[in-house]
Amino acid sequence: DALLPNLVQTLEGGPALVHGGPFGNIAHGCNSIVATKLGLALGDIVLTIVTLPITGLLIGAAALAIKLTEGGPVLFRQERVGYRGETFTVIKLRTMTEGSHEGQAFTEDGDPRITPLGRWLRRYRVDELPQIVNILRGEMSWIGPRPEAVALSKWYESQIPFYSYRHIVRPGITGWAAAALSIFAQSSA
Repeated sequence: DALLPNLVQTLEGGPALVHGGPFGNIAHGCNSIVATKLGLALGDIVLTIVTLPITGLLIGAAALAIKLTEGGPVLFRQERVGYRGETFTVIKLRTMTEGSHEGQAFTEDGDPRITPLGRWLRRYRVDELPQIVNILRGEMSWIGPRPEAVALSKWYESQIPFYSYRHIVRPGITGWAAAALSIFAQSSA
């Protein structure tokens, strides 16, 4: 009970009171932006913990399939640009042939480096699930702009005006548009 007010006070530097539900009217007497960010972070953590049994099983099954069919490392790590333009290491299931991630920052349709199992994992977004670790570390959120590889992000910044504004929020496992369009498509069917 005392942890949340102390955390809000620490973030804002002023008095705070907590009342209401876990995300409703979280803080009184502190900046609403801080309260919103705190609520979103708590929501991400709660959702991650609640889904952990299912995501853990999916990650474990996919990791075993990668090891049995492809051999080599199961996880892929890459430096990406995230919140406030800071770099972090994103964790994904490996979907390409071992060592083929070097050099090229993006993939194309029909990319021969993607393994048959990798195509399936990408199609159903299973390869993204280990990023729950990035959520628990506070580097990512469930929904937000996708984090780009450092080289690609630098190129986008040089080509697209105001591109760096995407770094004012935490990057996400899925983008807002993808989540919103998915919900819309389901409700329209």
